[in-house]
Amino acid sequence: MRVVNAVLIAVLLGLSLACSSCSNDEKRQDMPNRTPAQIMTLNLAVSDRVNCIDGNPASLVLCVYQLDMRRDFDGLVDDPAAFHRLLDGEKFADSVLGRERYFLNPGENKRILIERRPGARLLGLAAGYYDSLPQDASLVIVLPSAERRMLRPAPRPVVLDIEVGRDALRQKRR
Repeated sequence: MRVVNAVLIAVLLGLSLACSSCSNDEKRQDMPNRTPAQIMTLNLAVSDRVNCIDGNPASLVLCVYQLDMRRDFDGLVDDPAAFHRLLDGEKFADSVLGRERYFLNPGENKRILIERRPGARLLGLAAGYYDSLPQDASLVIVLPSAERRMLRPAPRPVVLDIEVGRDALRQKRR
């Protein structure tokens, strides 16, 4: 009985150490149990003159929201006094199914893998530019259907190319 308890404790200790040693970035990069349609790839190309403050480029925050509808996101974009709520990276409405927050540096190219949440139909992006209009600092992208149906090909992976420009976000067409 002591041997069984010792083995059980050793296994639990090993599992807890393995789980606690992984960072979020490592987990995000390694999604072996996901189908390609469950993983979204964002290729971010950041301008070397991004977010200039007194002529000097500066880092900025980028918040990525997975949404099932856009009304609440658009409402915060349309109200300059409330736009900062998007930059907090918090769940601001029930339409938010998932959210991620990243810090980007001038001239950086960054590839991000995001697990697509069930029901996500839109991706809402909000960037913390020093001096931009909320409409320029935000972007909403309609995602292709992730549903598998008879007589339709399997859903394809979502790969999005985003230009984080000097003072605005833009989606580059593939």
